[in-house]
This record gives sequence, C-alpha cells and structure tokens, in this order.
Amino acid sequence: MTEYKTLTAIDVRAIRGATSFYVYIDGHDAELTLSKRITRKQTDPFTAAERDASYRVLCNIGSTNTGSAGDSYTPGELQALGAIVRPGDALIWSFRSNGNGYVEHAIIPAGAMDETYHRGGYSALYVDELILTIARRNKTVVRDLVMCRSITPDNTARMRRPINRLVSQAS
Repeated sequence: MTEYKTLTAIDVRAIRGATSFYVYIDGHDAELTLSKRITRKQTDPFTAAERDASYRVLCNIGSTNTGSAGDSYTPGELQALGAIVRPGDALIWSFRSNGNGYVEHAIIPAGAMDETYHRGGYSALYVDELILTIARRNKTVVRDLVMCRSITPDNTARMRRPINRLVSQAS
C-alpha cells in the first residue's frame, strides 16, 4: 500500500478559496500553488492595488513525467476540485500526452507562426494534459480529472517537459 501525503483542513480551505492554481512536478514530488486575488477597497489608487496571496501544498505524483501547468481566474476545474476534496484526501498529479492522428500529423511550416521562435517550423503538435487522481482512505474517488489541457508544438510552451534543476553542491 502506497503512503500518500494527505490534505489538511487548511489545505482544503485554501483549495476552495483559491482563484488560480499552478502545479509543478519535478519527477519526485508535485507542488500545488494556490493563489487568491485580494483587493483592498480604499480610495487611494496606490493603496487599493490588487495583489495575490499564495499557499503551497506538497502533493503526490502518479508518474515521473515532469512539467508545470496552471490556470487563472477560478477555472471550473478548480471549483470542482474544491467541491470534491476533504481533509485526509490525497492528490496524485501527473502529465500525459493525449494526442490523436490529427494533431500528431499537423505540420506548422517555417514562418507560419512567429518565425523568430523557430525558423525551421514544427513537424507535429502535442496535446498535453495535467491530470489529477483523488484518493480517500486509499481508495480512488476520482480518476484522471483533466485540470489543464494544452495543444502546442514541441517548444518551451509545452506543459509536459524536462525540468532542469540547479543543484548547488556544498564545497
């Protein structure tokens, strides 16, 4: 039986109150960063500035694929997650490619997009998805909830990609 990191009551409150989320998967752990837009209502335009407050939750991974993804402005997926989760639940994040023949055979000729990014064009498109499985008392409650989907060429905009981490070594 796998030992999962589980949500606390505060984690669940943060998920339910968040207006955006971002997930970073490094191949060992997943980090869910929740943000909430805070507006102070005052008359001075400089003190009434909007700002974001953030909250981080260390989560589990379902595969060793690495990458990062997120969504802003209270997407329906985040609202659904807030309605489903309870304290003690485990969030298991992963990335998957979910393409089909149409996107796999799509060709973007050189210069068809902003040619400063890739002068040679792209030979395919990729459909990447950030998926979430929710476990409660070691039983799956929700399997493969698609939290984000992206269709891009193989460039730095892909959600699922290698993440190079700088590791400082003590001398």
